[in-house]
Amino acid sequence: MSKRGYNVHGVDFVAENINKAIESSKGMINPPRFDTVNVVSKENLSVLMDKYDSILALYDVVGSYPDNASNKEILVEAYNRLSSGGYLFLSVMNMELVDNLIASDHIGVVTEDPSLLFKLEASRITQTTGDIFDPRYMFLDSESGLIYRKEQFVEDGDLSAEYVIRDKRYREQEIVSMLEEIGFVIEEVRRVRAGHFDISLSSDDDRGKELFVIAKRK
Repeated sequence: MSKRGYNVHGVDFVAENINKAIESSKGMINPPRFDTVNVVSKENLSVLMDKYDSILALYDVVGSYPDNASNKEILVEAYNRLSSGGYLFLSVMNMELVDNLIASDHIGVVTEDPSLLFKLEASRITQTTGDIFDPRYMFLDSESGLIYRKEQFVEDGDLSAEYVIRDKRYREQEIVSMLEEIGFVIEEVRRVRAGHFDISLSSDDDRGKELFVIAKRK
């Protein structure tokens, strides 16, 4: 976007990601501005501009937090930072696809029976295929609506480790209702696959792992 002449400000709450972005943009005629910011904790928000014409929150920025209040806070901050008539381009993981794929023996209530997570097969999906919708490696907590995965990380520069990861995924009406409650006007919702937001997929297409939403501030 910077190469096309736009003024771009990129933020992430992981300093290492920001440092890599700064390094990759060196030598550009119109380099983006990058800052380490966590909009949920309200740290360093002073580095943000008052208003933006467009905001992009793609690849599960919303959904990274297990509690819906924190995810909503990101969207509230986006709304407050948009100019009148500005656009939010948002993608969240598609919970409706989980509904289609999840096996009945991979559904339960973790707080009632934590041993359910011990039975969950571990994978190296994050380091290999990236297919975090593989039903073999997903567990749905029916009480919280969270998805649990057991991920192994090896030879990534640190000691090998295994983590239990949980994330929040959204059905279309759920994310639309939350955006409208904040004040956004929904322009379009598509089921898409990563990197192909221009192609709208049918609701029964297993490639539609993301819901891509275009929303406008009044």
